[in-house]
Amino acid sequence: MRRNGVAEVGRIRGLRTGVGACALALALAGCVATPPVAAASLDTSSVTIAMIPQRPETPDLGVFGQVKDTTRGAGVPNALVQIRRMSSTGGFVVATATADGSGNYQTDLPMAATAQYVAQFAGTDTVAGSSSPSVTGGVTAQVVATPNKTTVKHKHAVLIDVQLVPARPGTPVVLQWYVHKHWTSVAGATLNSGGDAHLWVKPADKGRYLYRVLWAGDAAAGGNNSGPISIRAT
Repeated sequence: MRRNGVAEVGRIRGLRTGVGACALALALAGCVATPPVAAASLDTSSVTIAMIPQRPETPDLGVFGQVKDTTRGAGVPNALVQIRRMSSTGGFVVATATADGSGNYQTDLPMAATAQYVAQFAGTDTVAGSSSPSVTGGVTAQVVATPNKTTVKHKHAVLIDVQLVPARPGTPVVLQWYVHKHWTSVAGATLNSGGDAHLWVKPADKGRYLYRVLWAGDAAAGGNNSGPISIRAT
């Protein structure tokens, strides 16, 4: 082999590549090339979510579901689940829960207006994360408006008792009159500590009048109205 010849240059170029180096080492010292180890694939998962029916008299919302390893067909024990309330900007986490040994989780949400919710599982070292389909849940207030009379002489007053369930003291209710094919606000009141209010109407002329009481809602419960209240003035 010539030190300054072509053979020496080829030997140096071969040493500068992994193949050339290993080939030379195999020839000289029995080098064994080790193939790269493929990363283990994660199991897939699924998440379910459900809520108790909307019941105005219940201040909290029960949330439950399961995180499942769909590759193995079993629940993911101790899975950490985030309950996210969806919005136009992506939503925000309102509660977290830890699943039991079978992957089942359960938690409560504070009373809130109706919205879309999802359950999210971030995943583990062996199971990939996933999100549930969205569900609708929340509390819609019930507005109960009761007149003390349904027939009255015109220009005489009728008292309408208002009750909101669940109670939202300090929030306003509005009395509306259906006139010219539109609901028009004619009076208002503020709910007291028991969630009650009193409104008065006085039909000016003979005829049938339709009223309703509207509560617009807040962050804790969705708004609603009482439905039509029919009063006949004679």
